[in-house]
Amino acid sequence: MADELADKTIGERIQILRERQGKSRPVLAGLVGRSGEWLKAVEKGRLHPPRWEKLVQLADALGVQDLAELTGDKPPMAATGRATHEAVPAT
Repeated sequence: MADELADKTIGERIQILRERQGKSRPVLAGLVGRSGEWLKAVEKGRLHPPRWEKLVQLADALGVQDLAELTGDKPPMAATGRATHEAVPAT
């Protein structure tokens, strides 16, 4: 599954996951309070990726446990279990 999503945009990832769930654009969009046209524009890259709150709603509607599956971002924790961003102080 992860290989299929590799190198995909957020919109492409949303579309793939939506299709896996067998949900239409209007259904998924309605679950997050948006229109099917909005979702189509996101999936096709005509709109910027949704804000964090909307991504969380989309992930919930798609049954995605790890938001990185939608965003393609690596987890914020290194193998050591510590945050890797320099703005986060070491504990």
